[in-house]
Parts: sequence; structure tokens; C-alpha cells
Amino acid sequence: AQSEYEQIRSRLTTEIANGQVNVERINDEVKISLADQGAFVSGSADLRTSFYSVLASVGQALIDSPGQVTVAGHTDDVPISNGQFRDNWDLGAGRAASVVQAIQNTGLIAGDRLEAVSKGEMEPVAENTTASGREKNRRIEIEISYED
Repeated sequence: AQSEYEQIRSRLTTEIANGQVNVERINDEVKISLADQGAFVSGSADLRTSFYSVLASVGQALIDSPGQVTVAGHTDDVPISNGQFRDNWDLGAGRAASVVQAIQNTGLIAGDRLEAVSKGEMEPVAENTTASGREKNRRIEIEISYED
């Protein structure tokens, strides 16, 4: 996983520098965190057009990576009230699915290597009591698993 981590980080240097992604290694996994800033319209699972280039870069970074790719959608704990989604679980699932579809549509990663899951509001990385904390909790995490 260490060599995969180094290769992915080097391929995403620009996106890391721009604050669009963060890459870390956790045991036998590499995790790419995508900041929600600008990726989605509030309360929506529709990707903004400007974010497709970031996902294309992620797809390119993973093209030679043999691992299984899981995309997890995370939300803050503010209840959804737009009628499009029942709750934050649905919103997280919709956002994860949108990212999986966008990555698959690049043609760089086969669909059988991709899966989408929702974490909803269940795994916050910050307090939901402030706007800044809620913003940190609204994220997409792409985990690449390397099992021997």
C-alpha cells in the first residue's frame, strides 16, 4: 500500500495543493478525501460541472492501482427538507453514486472495481455545532483497499 500511496499522491499533487483532495495511508488502504466545497449544490447529489476535472484526475491517479475502490458519501447532521431525499443516508448514497458514475464514465476504472456506500451523518470528523464543522463533515472519501 505504501508504493500505491506514494504514486497516487504524486499524481494528485496539483489537486492536493489546491485543497481539493487529501490523500492518506491507513494500514492496507489509501484514502482520498474530497472536500465538499463546490462539488455539489446544497442538498443535492448532482455534481457541479467544475468538479468533473477533479474526478478525472482521481480516475487517472487510480488507473494502475489494483485495489478495490469504495466511495463513501458523508453528510452533516442537518435534516434534509427538500423532498428529493428522505434523509442524510439517502443524500450520502446519492452523492457517492454520482462520484462512482463520474469516475466510471472516465473509462479509466472498470465498474466492477467501484462501489458506493453512504455513511450519512454517522462518521463526523468535526462538531456539527458550527458551520465550519458541518462543512468538514460534508465530504466524499474514496478508499482503495489492497488485500494480499
